[in-house]
Amino acid sequence: MPKAIEVPITPEVVRWAIGESGLQMRNLADKIGVSLEEVQAWIEGKSRPALSKFRRLATSLHRPTALFLLPSPPTVERPPIRFRRPTGDLVRPPNPDELRALRQAARMQRVLAWIAVELGNEVTDFPMIQLETGPEDAAERVRTWMGIPGTRDLARGTPSQAFDAWRERIEANGILVFLCSLGAHSCRGFSLWNSSAPIAAVNTYWREEARIFTLLHELGHLITRTSSACVDGVRLPRTGGDQEERWCEKFAAALLLPRQEVLQVLREQLRWRPNQRVIALDDARILASKFSASLRAAVLRLVEINIASWSLYEAIPAVSDQKEQSRGGRGRTRREIREDQYGRRTAQLFHCAVDRELISRSQAVDYLDVPDVEFDRLGLGSRLTGP
Repeated sequence: MPKAIEVPITPEVVRWAIGESGLQMRNLADKIGVSLEEVQAWIEGKSRPALSKFRRLATSLHRPTALFLLPSPPTVERPPIRFRRPTGDLVRPPNPDELRALRQAARMQRVLAWIAVELGNEVTDFPMIQLETGPEDAAERVRTWMGIPGTRDLARGTPSQAFDAWRERIEANGILVFLCSLGAHSCRGFSLWNSSAPIAAVNTYWREEARIFTLLHELGHLITRTSSACVDGVRLPRTGGDQEERWCEKFAAALLLPRQEVLQVLREQLRWRPNQRVIALDDARILASKFSASLRAAVLRLVEINIASWSLYEAIPAVSDQKEQSRGGRGRTRREIREDQYGRRTAQLFHCAVDRELISRSQAVDYLDVPDVEFDRLGLGSRLTGP
């Protein structure tokens, strides 16, 4: 029987890739289908994997096979991002899914920032707001910048359509909005600041109303020029906690639910009168539905404008942001998946980069991971017209 082909991996690169993945060695060995001792021998240079095991190693670590043949680890650094939670408690290290999403987003951001500069399509009027600014004033300034004096019009239709409307408006102002399938035990979203290609990413595990709130929360981080991953954003403490997270929560609620529009809905739907308090979650749900807002966002806003108490906020069920069970549906093409994942502005920048010969079509297809025949249909109508 012929001897199995061994792959001449570089031990230091394997050790680096495992460390960057966030996977425990035992878990990695189980994924590959080998013993812990065998993986340890690879990173110590005592043995080399057979071709089949090598391919499983690369797949498990979500890395190209060529990486492991480099003479030394690459010098690309992790994005300088801070994991935060509203309570300010000690935050766990990032998990493998989060590390992979951050790595992919940072890689895409590097090329899109370069393209935006070369095209002269950078974000030139992006607001910069200090945390000392009141969230209410910050929200008013951002609404003016985005050209949306009110927000109820964005909530017309289903919550899914409302999320798309918010995403389209934010992308039209030069911000990249990415969707990441990270699951229940990962961050709700993250922001990566870059003056030419700022990114707001949203975890798709939660229902659309919660995604809208997360998107606006990450926008809050971007206008304050911070790169953050927001963990366990379910409860905002009455006092204390992470002040930046508290500010972004209040900013997102104020942006989504403008004070005068909230009061108008309360008067029309609940016959609310000045000095009256909202004490029932069902009433808060009515308000939330008019803005396609999460229950948490609606109640937080009522607390902030002194119409509800913190006890109502603390009564929100922990499951309020969870999606209903999916009934399935037709499978999506690779192009449709990438359109959801990277958004229209990404498609715009790549189309224009190819049109102006900044990059080749094959390079764009490689970055986007779409079939060549689907590239022209990616983000139909997505040629650049603004920032």
